[in-house]
Amino acid sequence: MYLIAIACYPQESATELGKRFMEAKPAPDFMTTTGPFIKSTLEGTKTIAIYDFDPSKYTEATDYLNNRYAAYHGVPGFRYSLEEWLGVMEALKLIGLG
Repeated sequence: MYLIAIACYPQESATELGKRFMEAKPAPDFMTTTGPFIKSTLEGTKTIAIYDFDPSKYTEATDYLNNRYAAYHGVPGFRYSLEEWLGVMEALKLIGLG
């Protein structure tokens, strides 16, 4: 299972976000992180990170990520979302083909 975090913030907030990122706890052992990847846009900066973990760890994973992103609250213009995605094999199991 994957949780994909997408965050946006104005360029003026980049330094503060960078400081908070450097202080963040690493992902737990059961989770693999890809990213974050960073893109400059006309509206500011956008980041995306992919968190991969076994579905049995869903509660622990969402607790970790909600706490991780809560550390950025209060930074002007920062907003994020977490999206739940399935790998193709997980999706096939849901329809009885896996």
